[in-house]
Amino acid sequence: MLLLTLLLVPVAFATSIAVLKGFGVNIGRKAAGGLATVVFALSFFQVVYISTLMTGRMTEFYPWLNMLNLSFSLILDDLSLLFAAAIAGFSALASAYSIIYLKAHKHPLGAELYFANLLLFEVGMLGVVLSENIIQFLLFFEAMNIPAFFLAYFWGDKGGKEAAMKYILYMAVGASLLIGGITYLVGSTGETSLFELPARIAEVGLNGDLLVAGALFAGFAIKIAAIPFHTWLPDFHGEAPTPVSALLSAVMIKLGAYGWVRIVFPFFPSVIEGSSGFLAVLALLTIGWGGYMALSEPDFKRLLVYSSISQVGYILFGLATLTSIGVSGGLLHVFTHGSAKFLLLLVAGSFIYSVHRRKISELGGLAGKLPATATLALVGALSISGAPPFGGFQSEWRVFVGGMERASSLALYGTEWAFWTVMTWIGVLLTALTAAYYMWTVMKILYGKMRPAFVDASESPSLMLVSMGVAGFIALLFGFAPGIITAYTDRFAQLMVIIFSG
Repeated sequence: MLLLTLLLVPVAFATSIAVLKGFGVNIGRKAAGGLATVVFALSFFQVVYISTLMTGRMTEFYPWLNMLNLSFSLILDDLSLLFAAAIAGFSALASAYSIIYLKAHKHPLGAELYFANLLLFEVGMLGVVLSENIIQFLLFFEAMNIPAFFLAYFWGDKGGKEAAMKYILYMAVGASLLIGGITYLVGSTGETSLFELPARIAEVGLNGDLLVAGALFAGFAIKIAAIPFHTWLPDFHGEAPTPVSALLSAVMIKLGAYGWVRIVFPFFPSVIEGSSGFLAVLALLTIGWGGYMALSEPDFKRLLVYSSISQVGYILFGLATLTSIGVSGGLLHVFTHGSAKFLLLLVAGSFIYSVHRRKISELGGLAGKLPATATLALVGALSISGAPPFGGFQSEWRVFVGGMERASSLALYGTEWAFWTVMTWIGVLLTALTAAYYMWTVMKILYGKMRPAFVDASESPSLMLVSMGVAGFIALLFGFAPGIITAYTDRFAQLMVIIFSG
């Protein structure tokens, strides 16, 4: 029951907090936050412990709907292990950070229900990556939208309600595409296991179905906010509470990429192989458009959100290469970008907490007043900018090596060789755009002219600094020791390439 308890324990504590609140028992912000943080931390260490017991896949099956021959089935493998650890670990840091952050963001519903929703949010995300059957996967994939909606709607900034409504409408469109595609696959094959479905789909001749593959790809693209499905992200992330925005950017939107590599790519290899050039173009458009919008964005928090859109493009480009090192690099970028962006959003929250400003033009000279936060801001910015030896460099290097490897596998000087060579070099050149807007913004905020109102500014409380410090350490660790991640992503990428090579 090791995997099952990862889901049941947070649900039990979230329910307990909500029931106590319903009966008028207010345990308070610190108690609720401390309890949630402990639960998240225990989940993380449980995932680490389980990883020491694994010899391949770990599975658990429980009776569920016997009439439909469905079981509640859970699995942990190389891919889901990484995502589960990231979800639990970042949730713990966001929860600890929220204990202080919510002090200045009082709400009639109270902090207790915020932490209850945060626990349920983690359960939804964990359920996605632990699901062994596709029906269960779909249920968790949609269920996690509910606490995310409430967190932004009730505890978000001034525009949180409108942003939450926009978010849920976009997710409803994505859900329609996923439900349609998954229902068709299950009905056509009579199979629900994510690991048995690829063979059954091939048997019934659906592995080349462009319509179903396109519907599923688009459904997950909405979640990950790839161009042109990105417009919900700046509003929703910009208005959500900053610790929640950090979680959304670090792990939730990345579950769209998880859906791609767990479902779309292995289920429809011939479609993906034939569409890899289109996916590469889409990836570069996403990188370029997100970067352009970030470059022109005056709000620091929203700039970080547009940057997330841009960084999604690197993930997609790596996957589109269909090479072992490219796919591994794309998956590595999920975590290098996730850790750095999580850190930077906490830094943005620290600025907001300390000086009550988020407009770049209204910030300046903060390095002298907030030295610890400033140092962590540089770590996050250098990592996402792809500066060696930080994490972003490690993943982007693999992504672009994958692009050149794809070109080298083709006829020299042929059309496809030229396409992949040019696309890869465009991707490399676009990294300069990322470096430009991050370095300009960070230098302006940290070393620009300080406003007189900031003379008495001071560092955020220690609990917020500790959360940022741990996030900064993780970002550095992924840069100096990427093998922690690539030991798993390499194995998964090799399996993916085997699928595409037949």
